[in-house]
Amino acid sequence: MGTNYQVKAYQDAKLMVFAKGNNLLNKNIRNSTSYLRNFAPEAGRGAEVGFRLSY
Repeated sequence: MGTNYQVKAYQDAKLMVFAKGNNLLNKNIRNSTSYLRNFAPEAGRGAEVGFRLSY
């Protein structure tokens, strides 16, 4: 799940603020195309928050 919001920061500059959540239910996920799927499941619950400035 993710979301982002873009605002005009200064003159032609644009600021984008974003947030992303991974595996929010903390399920045991095994990637079917991975050679390590039988040994190492995907990471558990996680989140990312950040910003990007374009000018």
